[in-house]
Amino acid sequence: MAGFFEGGAKSLSFGERNSEHAKRVFGKWRGGLVVNVGEARQQTDYINHEPKFWPKSQDPVMQLPITLDTWESGSGKCPEPAIDDEDDGVRDYYITKGKQDFQAARAALKKVGAADIAVGGHLYVRWFKGEGAMGDPRQFEMMYEPPAQTSAGFLDDGPGAPAGPPSMPPQVPNSATPVTAPAQPPQPALNPATGQWELPSAAPAAPAQPPQPVWNAATGQWELPSAAPAGGVTNPFRQ
Repeated sequence: MAGFFEGGAKSLSFGERNSEHAKRVFGKWRGGLVVNVGEARQQTDYINHEPKFWPKSQDPVMQLPITLDTWESGSGKCPEPAIDDEDDGVRDYYITKGKQDFQAARAALKKVGAADIAVGGHLYVRWFKGEGAMGDPRQFEMMYEPPAQTSAGFLDDGPGAPAGPPSMPPQVPNSATPVTAPAQPPQPALNPATGQWELPSAAPAAPAQPPQPVWNAATGQWELPSAAPAGGVTNPFRQ
């Protein structure tokens, strides 16, 4: 979108020192909806239009143009007064790298956890200190509201929307297989009859299960197996 609003928007300026415009805007929040973020460019002198460089380093003075809709369709928080009949409330604001407003912008982004100024967000700036004279530069502070990135209800089941399949129940995450605790050794107990601490007797063995009938193919009947002779092999069928 870089350059889309170039040449059409008026500048969000703070006026010359001691001018009526400077007196009017001092201490007031100004800004609105971010409708365009241009490409960084080198600042030019407003009189001779020559590119500007920092005096000591001779590095180019870079600016980031940001276009703000201060009226925001009539609902802006900080509407700029109309300058002429063709004014639509759109203003270009320039953040200059290396100046105090650049640091103010970085602080505003950091406060809301944003990396950059994005279209759809809201940016507000306030000149709160300094006259702009030598040794008394203007000081600015900024507030930034990131854009609300939502689907705007597109995925809602509104009237007439086809019913979708029922949602799956929440799944319980797999847990590790429980480890069985080792069996505790028997603990001694006091025997009142002997007055001694004694280990408890072993629990009686479970009763033996009765023999189960098996099918005798020779007789065609279900029969109980015969007891195994001493030292022999069990014969499951009666002879």
